[in-house]
Amino acid sequence: MGQSSTRHSRPTTELSRTRRVFPVLLDVVVSAARQSRWGKEPCCGNEIATWFDKLTMSGFASRDDKGVRVRSEVYPTPVAPLTPCYTAAVSTQADRPLVGVGVVFVRGGKVFLAQRQGAHGEATWGSAGGHLEFGETLEACARREALEELGVVVGELRVLCLSNIVAYDRHYVDVEFLGDIGDQDPVPQVDDGSFCGSGWFPLRDLPEPLFEPMRLAISSLLSGGWYHAPPGEGAGAARPD
Repeated sequence: MGQSSTRHSRPTTELSRTRRVFPVLLDVVVSAARQSRWGKEPCCGNEIATWFDKLTMSGFASRDDKGVRVRSEVYPTPVAPLTPCYTAAVSTQADRPLVGVGVVFVRGGKVFLAQRQGAHGEATWGSAGGHLEFGETLEACARREALEELGVVVGELRVLCLSNIVAYDRHYVDVEFLGDIGDQDPVPQVDDGSFCGSGWFPLRDLPEPLFEPMRLAISSLLSGGWYHAPPGEGAGAARPD
């Protein structure tokens, strides 16, 4: 019993240590992981190890023979228990949450929107965005998607909101940026084929339906809120200093 208790406490210890270094990302990770019953049953060391892998793949951490390095601190790689705490609730790689990144453009009290086609959220109104690729920074992803889908070069980026989204039969941890494109005019790229119509719309008079990440981004623009949790999850995380 003593050994089992020690193993189950390790993930909690790792989360506590890492939270001091990386509070925003860990809040999102914990929020997403709760969808697979974290908080209802003891966590497995190998489940925490999987999230450390995601930190590493996203460029937020590095791994060496001593463990996982986040900025200047090193944390021992979590050790999986000999017998998993649970099995039925462990997700497969195919149905784990994905990381989505989007960029919103606002000019003169209006926001640029384009109508989606050929993907989830068909016919909803959104903006440039897509999946974070291996080794890519969040900012690089936002700029790449804006160029590929709307033909604009994004200058300064400001984080607008973080969202834990379960919609369209998918689960995403989504990061939305507010992007500066100067006087460039976004135009859906024919070769990309992600959109079928577009325009600038007053922030308080928008077409419907909005793509869920865009709906939450607009909410953040109007309210100043920054984190959006799924319905029923409770209040979002406090904004870090």
